[in-house]
Amino acid sequence: MNSSNLSVIIPMHNGVGFIDRAVQSIINVANNIEIIIVENGSSDNSLEYLQANYPELRIHSIPEASKTKARNLGAKFATREVITFLDQDDEFTSGRITTDYLEHAKNGGVVIGTQEFLESEISFMPPYLKDSYKSGRPNYLPICALISRETFIAVGGFNEDYEIGEDFELWTRILRSNHTPIYVNEYFIIRHFHSSNESHQVARASKELLRLVRGHLAAQKSDK
Repeated sequence: MNSSNLSVIIPMHNGVGFIDRAVQSIINVANNIEIIIVENGSSDNSLEYLQANYPELRIHSIPEASKTKARNLGAKFATREVITFLDQDDEFTSGRITTDYLEHAKNGGVVIGTQEFLESEISFMPPYLKDSYKSGRPNYLPICALISRETFIAVGGFNEDYEIGEDFELWTRILRSNHTPIYVNEYFIIRHFHSSNESHQVARASKELLRLVRGHLAAQKSDK
């Protein structure tokens, strides 16, 4: 199997300043990957920019909605067997297209890699990620996982009630559906930090995480 069986889904909202780097990072890895961009109610002429500069990509536009909904729609539009996700301000890396990983995902598995941080952007990191970065531990990021499109749709995709932590909520359902993820200590993404990152919304993220844990515990109880 090769990268021609992979779709990368990018939700885009007011991302003209970022999208070139994200798209080019995918093309630099392989030019046969299906790139799907779901433009999500932008006010910075994102759609016009995409149409003018990337006519070869699969571009879809929707009224402003959550990034979670944009990702789910992108998965429905995908035509390849394996899907993965990339935020508009991050970069794709070659670690994600290792043949063994793509085969595992194609056959119903899930492969979760790590995220690389840049020393020059440490000042923009939220405290909890700074501590993790300094520890040298692998930083696994579920949102950049490889997963078969069939499995993603079968478990219901992302829960659109969540806008933060939606990837972790999805993986709890994947675990309950007996699709055990494998974790690989290999960079799947270069994650960029800046003043407008959602990861800075610590109070909101903590509230969503608590809701996620409660929901997971309730689901486990109902499964028994």
